[in-house]
Amino acid sequence: MYSFDADRYKRTSPLKPKEVSIRQRFQAVRAMVAARKEDLTKVTQDQIDFLAQKDLANGKKTMNAYLWLVCGREYDESQD
Repeated sequence: MYSFDADRYKRTSPLKPKEVSIRQRFQAVRAMVAARKEDLTKVTQDQIDFLAQKDLANGKKTMNAYLWLVCGREYDESQD
């Protein structure tokens, strides 16, 4: 059986500032989504809002995708 060396996919160049900011955004939004899923004060309204946009042309089809959209917007607004 043929396989590549374990270090074949190891990054050789340092991260660029834009890549660092993208990774930071991803980590922050992931944490926000996890917290929002557990927040019982927002669950009902999130479900109502999700169902209202689900069948629109650009609507998110899963609750998880919708929460990523909402939390991503919140993160972006807080960074401006």
